[in-house]
Amino acid sequence: MEKTVLTLCIIRREGRILLGKNKIGMGKGKWNGPGGHVQDGESIEEAAKRETLEEIGVTPTDLEKAGVLRFASPLRPPLEMHIFKATEFEGEPVETDAMIPEWFTKDMMPFREMWASDLYWWPCFFKNRLFVGEFEYDKDDRVVSHDVRIVATLP
Repeated sequence: MEKTVLTLCIIRREGRILLGKNKIGMGKGKWNGPGGHVQDGESIEEAAKRETLEEIGVTPTDLEKAGVLRFASPLRPPLEMHIFKATEFEGEPVETDAMIPEWFTKDMMPFREMWASDLYWWPCFFKNRLFVGEFEYDKDDRVVSHDVRIVATLP
């Protein structure tokens, strides 16, 4: 089965993190960074910028790759998510048909309303370290196995 390639963009500014509450799709009702599918002919970086603009109205201008996560689940095809970070962007965060943006401090992250796998990889992100991770979900969307490692370089 072919994997689906996705992006996720985490914007940090002045000790705060910009997330969006998903209004549609697979993660409806969950807080997450903006992101989504890489389209044919589009680079992963181009997809991250496009998705961020479409979902919260800003374009990151200093994208830097932070991690790569792979997900297996009986509910969907294999997923490979490329996580980016940024501190600079053009535009102002706005609500769209896809997301409601909101700034959070590290201590106020809404982990109870995020994907279960987030608890395992966000600590690496907060430490500003490159990471790779593999997750297996069950039919109830619970993490049944995980492996997250800090790495020197990303695939």
